Amino acid sequence: EYSSIFELETKKSSIHRIGIIQVLLVPQENFVFTISFDQYLKAFDTQFSNEFFSLKNPNKVIYTSIYWDDQVLYISDELGYVGVLNVYMDKPFIWKRLVTEPIKKIEIVSDPRHLILLTDYEIRAYKIRKGEKSHDMSGHKDSILKIITLEPEGLG
Repeated sequence: EYSSIFELETKKSSIHRIGIIQVLLVPQENFVFTISFDQYLKAFDTQFSNEFFSLKNPNKVIYTSIYWDDQVLYISDELGYVGVLNVYMDKPFIWKRLVTEPIKKIEIVSDPRHLILLTDYEIRAYKIRKGEKSHDMSGHKDSILKIITLEPEGLG
């Protein structure tokens, strides 16, 4: 005689209005993230079975890729924008256009840390820098009124 150890329960509720593009599992945080053709990013807590975060794309296009890295969610879209989101605070740190074509996939590689963007025509890598950098500058005899830089990397 066979007896089941597990009980499976089916829920009939829909996560998104239309098809899901990507599902991202984050087991260490008990999170599941989804992006869909309905232009929404949604986050679910698997421990309590509830949606705790939802973000409609401000560009009114579909999100194309999501990636979790060290308590930060990276997200891209069809217009070449990348967002860096704090899902605990319900707001983006950054929302910036990095390319002028749809981003197919985003990923983080380590040592040194880079954000990798894959499009139809190229792969781009952006160095990730967290926090602020400072550098002693000399050469002025009085107070510095303004600092203008064209390349932020030049200061550190």
